[in-house]
Amino acid sequence: MAEKKKDTGQRPSRKGKGSGGAGTKKNTKQNPGQPPRTGVKPGSRRPAGTLTKQGAGQAGKSGAQAGKSGVKRGSGQSGKSSVKRGNGQPGKNGTKRGDGRAGGRPRAGKKAAGRQKNKTLLIVLTCLGIALAGTLGGIYIYKADYFSHHFYEGTRINGVDCSDMTVEEAEATIQKKINEYTLTIHERGGRTEALTAGQLRMEYLDDGKVHELMVQQDPWLWFVKLDGHKVFEVTAGFVYDVDGLSGLVDGLLCVTEYTAPADAYKAQEADGSWTIVPETEGSQVNRDQVYALIKEAIEGGKTEISLEDSGCYLKPAVYSSDEGLNAEVGRLNQIHSLTRANITLKLGIGGEPEALGRDVLSGWVLDDGAGNLSISKEAAGNWVQELAGDSGIIGKKNFFRTTGGEILCLEKGDTTGWSLDVEKTADAVYQAVCEGYQGEIEPVYSRISSYTGEDVGGTYVEISIDQQKMWCYQNGVLVVETPVVTGNLSISGRATPKGGIWSVKWKAHPYHMKGPKQEDGSYEYEVDVDYWMPFNGDVGIHDLASRQEFGGSIYVTNGSHGCINTPYEAAKQIYGIVGKGTPVVVY
Repeated sequence: MAEKKKDTGQRPSRKGKGSGGAGTKKNTKQNPGQPPRTGVKPGSRRPAGTLTKQGAGQAGKSGAQAGKSGVKRGSGQSGKSSVKRGNGQPGKNGTKRGDGRAGGRPRAGKKAAGRQKNKTLLIVLTCLGIALAGTLGGIYIYKADYFSHHFYEGTRINGVDCSDMTVEEAEATIQKKINEYTLTIHERGGRTEALTAGQLRMEYLDDGKVHELMVQQDPWLWFVKLDGHKVFEVTAGFVYDVDGLSGLVDGLLCVTEYTAPADAYKAQEADGSWTIVPETEGSQVNRDQVYALIKEAIEGGKTEISLEDSGCYLKPAVYSSDEGLNAEVGRLNQIHSLTRANITLKLGIGGEPEALGRDVLSGWVLDDGAGNLSISKEAAGNWVQELAGDSGIIGKKNFFRTTGGEILCLEKGDTTGWSLDVEKTADAVYQAVCEGYQGEIEPVYSRISSYTGEDVGGTYVEISIDQQKMWCYQNGVLVVETPVVTGNLSISGRATPKGGIWSVKWKAHPYHMKGPKQEDGSYEYEVDVDYWMPFNGDVGIHDLASRQEFGGSIYVTNGSHGCINTPYEAAKQIYGIVGKGTPVVVY
């Protein structure tokens, strides 16, 4: 065992500074190169540098008082030096793991040993690097050779994954894929149709594109493609029956069975309002567009197409969202609202009711050009005026009680019937229309006829052709009663018009009367009168100095030209009573 310890040649510990202070140095000098003594008896002094096993005794007094050296785990403490597991490690100058030398090997020996070890390590690493480089180089060259005739990972041809395939393998796979080709056509409503490789007579065409792709592939860059994210898409050549494609398209259900699109349109509801009937999309396609889409898909290697997404369906020309259509319907509904009134206007006693509804009111709507609609007040006035006529008289029947008590039905004259106040009645109609009134409205009259003759008022003139008499009432009181001579019955066109109520148009005092003008420029007659009161054209009441007799049957053969010849005093008195508009009843 002692011999073995001697031959170890252990280096001094890097942790310790010395083993025993002065005592150690002394022993080293006295016994240079000698190994420490072994077999020392218990209690004898040992060199400070001697290694001890666990439980060894303390070093001598010199070692214990050496300053900073020390001994661990039961050994004598001597400063900072320590002994591990029985091996004395006296600081930097001590021995290590059983080395019995007091000071260890000289420092020059330690450096030489370190250099030898580093050199060995360098050699080993160099050899390993050369071996690794050789291995990696071999792998790189192998892979480069491999990818010189195999496609990279991620290579797709005609949608076929050709990763790690040779050109021949890729072409065979493509041919198989072509034979299995099916183009699925997605149509509106969930219907699908398909065209197969058999129908298309599709075959693989070796046009060199697959080989060209291999040539373009740089095998020396194979390591760049290891991530698998590089996808190469290329279309290999193939042929199909292009001429027969047109017939196949013509046979598709989307071309032969369809519903044509329909435009949105306006429609009137039962209540008269308007609404928009939505468009119908239908299922009719643009055949030429479908053909072009299918042809492009086949030649591009696609397996699915959507006619909807590709815009192949014919579209309605007008949609429910169309601004023009909505504007029109909005206008019609506004008109419908403005013309919702349904009015009945009854004019006079026994008169026929006049209906006023949408058919008439639709023509009363005004448009200011900016989309604002309204009812024309002028149109309402024109409608009422048309009903009343120029005279404003409603109906042509009037009942009159004569002085003798007889009730007469008079249908002629300008004051016969009910006199309508056109302006006020038009206002009432307009208001009712604007409010959408439903029902009958009352006209506004300026004069109302009655069955008792009160329609002529309390002041009027009454003339009886048969009796050849005239009466003048003022405020309901008979003021004048006189015989008269009316139009000559023996001469055509001279009889005095009768059977109606007229009114005094104007009066004059005196007045020069003239008959119709003749061809020679003269008048049929000319006569001066003192009192002139016309009521029906050129027919009027006047005095006549040349006539001395009145009444009886004079009018039959010697009557007037149609006027009412009146004695002077009676004419004068009546002139003072009547005025413009005074009724004149002739029967």
